[in-house]
Amino acid sequence: MSRDHPVIIALRENTKIRPDDLDFILENGQNYRGVSLPAGVRRWPMGDCVPGAQDFEDRGLGRFTSGYVLRSGTRRPIPHSWASRDGTYALDPTLSDAVEHAYWGLAGKHHGRLNVIAARTFRGTTSAGIPVDLARGGFKIAGLRPFTMKL
Repeated sequence: MSRDHPVIIALRENTKIRPDDLDFILENGQNYRGVSLPAGVRRWPMGDCVPGAQDFEDRGLGRFTSGYVLRSGTRRPIPHSWASRDGTYALDPTLSDAVEHAYWGLAGKHHGRLNVIAARTFRGTTSAGIPVDLARGGFKIAGLRPFTMKL
């Protein structure tokens, strides 16, 4: 059941997410499984998940997807972007150990709303320095200024 997914549990227990935002993420998101990058595909630097996922889409490696990743051994999910060819697997542009992490993502039509949720949930908190402007133009669409979480 999706309420038992590690990312959903971590969002509920370790962030300040609003109940209606969590319900939206549950209703519109799904589980993804991290996979290794294909041979010859270069990894992007940490913090560059958005341009990396966009590059993967531009190169036909999958569709740009945003959501949250819960890194193995951590308790706090972080906003993140990746590419998915089939809506099941996460081709992560920045994390080399993607197979060890839990992913929860939303379809492209929800990226703007996901940005708003991330801004409400993570503003003023600490994380891994991941930019929260997950969707291309999402903050502009939502009328918000992008920000970066700092350690």
